[in-house]
Amino acid sequence: MESAAKGKVCVTGGTGFVASWLIKKLLENGYSVTTTVRADPEKRKDYSFLTNLPGASEKLQIYQADLHDPNSFAPAIAGCIGVFHLATPIDVDDKEPVESLTRRTIEGTLGILKLSVDSKTREMEGGMKGKVCVTGGTGFIGSWLVKRLLEDGYSVSTTVRSDPGTSRI
Repeated sequence: MESAAKGKVCVTGGTGFVASWLIKKLLENGYSVTTTVRADPEKRKDYSFLTNLPGASEKLQIYQADLHDPNSFAPAIAGCIGVFHLATPIDVDDKEPVESLTRRTIEGTLGILKLSVDSKTREMEGGMKGKVCVTGGTGFIGSWLVKRLLEDGYSVSTTVRSDPGTSRI
């Protein structure tokens, strides 16, 4: 993958609507992007909506990763100046208890955050170290996650932006 002028960033959960839009915008703005998708051993999934984006052939790499194993995200995160964590476990059959799904979400996110912080991120313009952005981090899961990160000695900065008029359907 060719190195982009602005650096390389990782977007987890690349097949999601928000993630794919973010990838499009990052490519348009001169970034190289690595993204993660769920494992597809039978190669049945079509990622052409990502690979056909302008600039994708030169600046996009797709990796398979699994939230059960946060270390599987290491190749995608390596050398990035930032990580946008949008991946989340999904129980399409609605068979997994809520507690289990919540625990998987928390542990997977915590693992990716630790991996991101511990990886050798390069410095961005102005000497700022790489950043991690977690979407949907408010509420119980977000507050629990922040508490765990602080207990483990990480520096945490949070911003809550919510407009009830626009966040309801």
